[in-house]
Amino acid sequence: MSSRSSKTCPHCGAPLPDKASFCPHCAQKILLPQSLSMPPLGRRKHWRRRVLALASLFALFLCTGLSVALPRIFSARSRPRTYEGQGEVSYSGADGAFHLALGTIDTPDQPTAEQTFYTMPGYEGTAQVPLFVHHPETGENSSGFFLHKLKSFSVELLQEEGNSLSSEESYNAADIVPGSALVCNVRFKGQAGRGKLLWNLEMDSGDTIRISQDLAVEILPTRSYHWQDYPMETMEQLQSVVTQAQKESAPEEVIQLHLPPVTYTGTLKLSHPACLYGSQEGETVFQGGIQLLWEEGPDCYLRDLIFRSSGNGTGLSSRGHLHLNRCTFSGFDTGLLGEGTGTLYTSDCVFTQNHVAIHLTGSPPKRRILSFYQTQFLQNSTGLLLEQEPMEVPLNLSGSVFRGNGQDIENPVNQSLELSNARFF
Repeated sequence: MSSRSSKTCPHCGAPLPDKASFCPHCAQKILLPQSLSMPPLGRRKHWRRRVLALASLFALFLCTGLSVALPRIFSARSRPRTYEGQGEVSYSGADGAFHLALGTIDTPDQPTAEQTFYTMPGYEGTAQVPLFVHHPETGENSSGFFLHKLKSFSVELLQEEGNSLSSEESYNAADIVPGSALVCNVRFKGQAGRGKLLWNLEMDSGDTIRISQDLAVEILPTRSYHWQDYPMETMEQLQSVVTQAQKESAPEEVIQLHLPPVTYTGTLKLSHPACLYGSQEGETVFQGGIQLLWEEGPDCYLRDLIFRSSGNGTGLSSRGHLHLNRCTFSGFDTGLLGEGTGTLYTSDCVFTQNHVAIHLTGSPPKRRILSFYQTQFLQNSTGLLLEQEPMEVPLNLSGSVFRGNGQDIENPVNQSLELSNARFF
């Protein structure tokens, strides 16, 4: 007896045998319903424990990783860093944001990776290498804030060729180079050479800034004329030699005149950069003075000369860059007249019994240097008359002596003066 089923095929409607998996009439597959059941209570607890264990293990790994990584991240952020640059460097750290630049005294606003000094054989010179600090975005001077954040600094000069360069102690001297944060003095001898100036600056945060500038010393070409080889006994002969030298010399050459122990009357005129050296065997005297008529060109030197007059005229007038060493001026209406844009530097000179010892007029010097070092102003009507356009840089009178003058300094233009080491009697 066969059992009948109440089930029918969902496809053709024919009756189906019990537990049929396909219809015998239409041969279509029949899907049988399956019941769902929950796992036993014990198995469910075991499954929950496994999930909780895996979650706890993941949390443990996460915490362990963070405990190792976070100190490293914060340590990397707080670890002191080093910033380096040639001529300029940008710094952005815990102490603020700054742009540092090494310039020159002539181009303070231009970062300079290399600076060249010019000299003549046997001469020593000094130059300043200023460090400027500005805000990297606005360009405003940030020297004051930077120095407040600066812990210490040092400067080292590495010789790369020759033995011509040396550096002196650096200092905060914005009054010497306006706008600068720090200044380093560099000395160079009268020979060619190369070196690198290295600044090391340590900030309060521990960060280090290293900035460098290549330095070079080049020798100017010279053409020398000695009184033993050329007639220079009279002013006419000397002026003739000067005319010959100016024709024979190239524009870049400096004429060197080694003079005899004589007294010249009349006025010597030079239109080409020249150096004049007095005799070591006696006095080389100019009664009518000297006119230096060039304005552009290298620094020139006058040494061991005596300018002596009976009470009128100008002893020496100069438009160019001039150094005076061991020279004496007496009896002139104006001992030394500085005009044009040339610089003046005197050392160990004496100005006595002139109406005006030194008179400065005209535009500010291009090289920003006016210095009268260890110069004596004695019994002049006016020691120093300042009528030039004033400079930001103070006029340096370090070691100078004013004694017995009618008026030591007349300064109608309010030129700033460095008088800390000057003496007045």
